[in-house]
Amino acid sequence: AVAPAYRYLFNGLQQNGYLDTWRVHDYGYLLALDGTQHFASSHIHCEQCLTKTHHNGTVTYSHQVLTP
Repeated sequence: AVAPAYRYLFNGLQQNGYLDTWRVHDYGYLLALDGTQHFASSHIHCEQCLTKTHHNGTVTYSHQVLTP
């Protein structure tokens, strides 16, 4: 659902030269990414949670995100 809007915005930025400073050897673009843990709990969780089982058998549920 997001892909058409992304393509529209990306193509507009590219065609107007706004992305030229981020080009790398005519190969692609530099993009800073950062991952972060958004939520963690040993009790509260949902079906989408990541799980980490610790050596002592306890489980931590979390949500993580990768952001540009």
